[in-house]
Amino acid sequence: MIRIPSAPGRSVVAACAALCSLSVAPSAPAGPLRVTAAGRFDFEAPVAAEPRLLAEELSGIAWMGGDRYVAVGDEHACLHFLSIRLDARTGRVTAARVERPLPLRDERGALFPDSTEGPDREGIRYDRAAGAVWISNERTGRDASRSSLSRHSLSDGRRTRFITVDSDTALRIFATQRKNLGFESLTGREDGRETWIANEGPLRVDGGRAGESMGGVVRLVKLDGAMRPLAQFAYVVDPYPARIASPPLLRGYDVSGLSDLLLLPDGRLIALERAFAGDSTGAASLRIRLYEADVSGATDVSLPPYAKGLAGERYTPAAKRLLWEGRFGLTNSNFEGIALGPRLRNGDRALLLLADNNGGAAEAIYALRLSGLP
Repeated sequence: MIRIPSAPGRSVVAACAALCSLSVAPSAPAGPLRVTAAGRFDFEAPVAAEPRLLAEELSGIAWMGGDRYVAVGDEHACLHFLSIRLDARTGRVTAARVERPLPLRDERGALFPDSTEGPDREGIRYDRAAGAVWISNERTGRDASRSSLSRHSLSDGRRTRFITVDSDTALRIFATQRKNLGFESLTGREDGRETWIANEGPLRVDGGRAGESMGGVVRLVKLDGAMRPLAQFAYVVDPYPARIASPPLLRGYDVSGLSDLLLLPDGRLIALERAFAGDSTGAASLRIRLYEADVSGATDVSLPPYAKGLAGERYTPAAKRLLWEGRFGLTNSNFEGIALGPRLRNGDRALLLLADNNGGAAEAIYALRLSGLP
């Protein structure tokens, strides 16, 4: 999660178009992944009857099929359902709207107190088989020093399972997380047989945070269908481009981290890295990079001696290959959620990035096309 103080005003673009036919080309054999930009779409969420139901600071998104998506934000304990219509030829968004919200509840059915347990939900995975979603949270209840995972029913928002870093010995290393740099990423298969999570920034025992000249190491965690950790792999996040020189109020807020993961149907992983830093002139800006992450040759760092920390140890991190880079100004461009969408007419898959708007009702989606999937 990045909080940008005094963010500039945001423009809102209203758009609506007829949905193209969703007939698609036959599936092609798997090939190298390639990402192509389709374009940005700005829209506005409806005014909420209660502040805790406003669709603001959306940080995670998952596709539910057709035009329907589910999102979660890092400000309120609430799910938001989105209808996003795409042009089946270009992959561009033609219309988007936020539908009725679903407040999140604890196991007894009580609403979470929004002031203390609303913030820091970051990633989301749709579990079609269970009729539920899994949510990653950089907190455990009111404890901001530990991350957690929770499953919530889509019928009433009730929590049906809760996993903390103390629930499994393999996760206890994450009790050393830095503030607001815990479980940011969450992805997996719709049938629930495989899940991946990751922290946004390095654990205290794994080394320093990414800077201007050196990257930072985070951990990608693979879990099985019962949400038991199977393995962990080091992943090196890029350094940020340059320190922020202007505006002066943003100096010192430079950061680079892993914002989300996306597990593709064929098992390949896409990592979304986000840097908030200076551009070539030192002006504050956002850089979004998508990488294909390959753990096939990486060291399993859940095993000794790495289970106590990576600082000073020798290991092989995950390999990564750049797929796409976008550079944006500060106006509603903090794209930190990623979702795979439907197949397009030429056989590509839609790929959608969702922006955390830093508060308010203005929303933004950036659409891309992904080729290379079978």
